Amino acid sequence: MVSFTGAKGWRVAMAMVLALSLMLMLPVSQASAADMAHQVTNVGYKTFTVTWVTNTMKTGYVNYGTSASSLDNTAYDKRGQTIEDDTHYVTVTDLTADTTYYYEIVSGGVTCNNGGVPCEITTGPDLGFPLMPAIISGKIHKADGITAAEGTIIYASIGISQVLSALVDSSGNWGMDIAPIRTADNQSYRTHSDSDDINIEAQSAVDGITTQTVTIATAKAGVLAMELTPDATTDFNTDETVANVDESIQSSDIDVDKEATPEEAEAETEPDKEINLWLISGIPAGVIVLAVTVWLINKRRY
Repeated sequence: MVSFTGAKGWRVAMAMVLALSLMLMLPVSQASAADMAHQVTNVGYKTFTVTWVTNTMKTGYVNYGTSASSLDNTAYDKRGQTIEDDTHYVTVTDLTADTTYYYEIVSGGVTCNNGGVPCEITTGPDLGFPLMPAIISGKIHKADGITAAEGTIIYASIGISQVLSALVDSSGNWGMDIAPIRTADNQSYRTHSDSDDINIEAQSAVDGITTQTVTIATAKAGVLAMELTPDATTDFNTDETVANVDESIQSSDIDVDKEATPEEAEAETEPDKEINLWLISGIPAGVIVLAVTVWLINKRRY
């Protein structure tokens, strides 16, 4: 047992205190986020798509598998494995019909897996292919009405149906085939006609969001022109704060904060970051001050 009496003992105690201080000053590894607010779309018999947005440019991918304890497959963003963006669009392919798959999102290096319980999705049955394609398309700009809103995610739904999605290209154009759109439970095709209404929602990150409801005939004509609204953006996902996911997505509704601007939304997270910074830096600083004080007192005594 080490004695802390006398000059030698106090030197030992001092060394232990300083060692503890250095340990507290080392970088703390970031814990995995509990979950990531996202949408699962384009569910078919051998594919599904996972989309989400972040407040900064990040890489993103999805790990998946047929066992919750073995997510040994990886699918990357449609635009490439190394793409960094504030919108994320990952399509998982080559799956098996009527099979439950488990998945987790890795966004900006942070694994979001529902606290160790991966999300799950079940593919639909093989329904064969519809006889005729039904292509809808349009063009979308940022709020200035000029700049193409590249990377914006387009969601489409017909009444109570599954949600389909597509990604806007560098020219601001997008398109998708709604012929294979399924019912909300993914078990059968959702019948529709050109006179039915279709809801189109465009979601970016800091650039905003917008919606439009038109007839399918209008959507097929390719004349849809939409502009994003920056003051109607969604709540962004960050590495520190992540929202809960809705496992049973039945529509293209996305949570929107109508009042907060992108600058305000980002500012709201600053107090927490400031508190964490003071907490992390303050503890070792306090220990160091205490250690120096003890050393000075004992130097005078001995």
